[in-house]
Amino acid sequence: MQGLKPFFAIGIPAILTQVATPVGNAAVTAAIAKYGDNAVAGWAVVGRYFADHPRLSLGDVRMAPQWRRNKLYDIKFHYLNRAVSANGTYVSSQFSIDPQLQRREGLLNAQIWFASVFAGEDTAAAEALIRMKQRVHGKPDPDHGFWGDLARLLSQPLSTASFAAARLLQPAALIRKVQLEIVCEPAPNRDSRVTLGSERDALGMPRVRVDWRLGGQVLRTLDRTLQVFADELRQAGVAEIDLPPSIEQSGLTDVAAKPWYNLGCWHHMGTTRMHDSPSQGVVDRDCKVHGVANLFVAGSSVFPTYGANFPTITIVALGLRLADHLAARVRAPGENAAA
Repeated sequence: MQGLKPFFAIGIPAILTQVATPVGNAAVTAAIAKYGDNAVAGWAVVGRYFADHPRLSLGDVRMAPQWRRNKLYDIKFHYLNRAVSANGTYVSSQFSIDPQLQRREGLLNAQIWFASVFAGEDTAAAEALIRMKQRVHGKPDPDHGFWGDLARLLSQPLSTASFAAARLLQPAALIRKVQLEIVCEPAPNRDSRVTLGSERDALGMPRVRVDWRLGGQVLRTLDRTLQVFADELRQAGVAEIDLPPSIEQSGLTDVAAKPWYNLGCWHHMGTTRMHDSPSQGVVDRDCKVHGVANLFVAGSSVFPTYGANFPTITIVALGLRLADHLAARVRAPGENAAA
C-alpha cells in the first residue's frame, strides 16, 4: 500500500464520525488504539477480518451453435448492449447454484457468468486504453503517465483498434474465446488483516500492510460451484466447459496475472467489524466504537459478513441508519452535555 486515502471526519458537537475505506478506517482506528493508551476496547480486533470478493476468470467454454449469439449471461455485454436490456434499461444476469445444494454441502454464496474475450484484450495497448478512459472520468493511474500510455497505443495500432472496436461494437467476429468468471463470498477470517507498518506517509501516518487470506471454504466453494455449473450446462446441451485443476488442491498459486482484474473486486470490507462484544468486534450495532463514547465508524469496514455481491447498497443503508441514529442522539435532551 502506498499510504492511506483521505478519510472524512464529520463533525457533530461532541461526536466524531469516521468515514473511509476499510483500509483507511483500520489504519486510523489502529493509530487511535496504539497511540491513545488503547482507548478502543476492541483494539485487538482492529484491522482483522479484512476481505474482498475473490474473482477469477478461467476455463474454456465451447457454446453449442444455437447458444453462441446469446448475450444475456455474458458480462462483456452487460450494461453496454441493447440486446441485453428491458424496456430501454440495460441489465445484467448471473447464475448461482441451487440454495438447497449450497446448504447441504456447506458452500458460500457465489455468482458466475460467461466472459467473452475479444481481440486485443490482455495487451499493453488494451490496458493503456482502459487507463485513458479512467482519466476521462477523473480517475488517473498514478503509476502510468498520459504520454507513456499514448505511446503504447500508437506502438500497437492493431491491438488498440481491435480492442476499441470490440468494446464499442461488441462484434461476434472479434470474440477469440469464451471463459467463465466467478465471484465468491469470502468467509470471515480473523487472520486476514490490515496492520500498521514502520514507514510513514507524507502526512506522518503509518503506512499499512495488508495480509489478505482466503480459507479452504472459499476455495472449495469456487471448485464446487464451477463443477456444478459445468455439469448442468453439459447435460442441458448448452456448452462444454473445460475447467482448470482443483483450486482447493493447488491454492491460488496458479491464478494468471491477466486479465488485470483477476482475483479481486476492490470491494474492501471488514477491519472494524460490528459485534456486540468488544472481544469479537470494533463497533457495536450502532456503529459506535467500543470503549469510545463519541466515535462512530461508517462504511463496509463494519461488515461482519460479506455476501457475494456489490457492497455499495449495504454501505448506503448503513450510512442512512447511522445518520438517523446520530440525529436522534443529538436531539435527545441533555445528550450533548452528557457527551
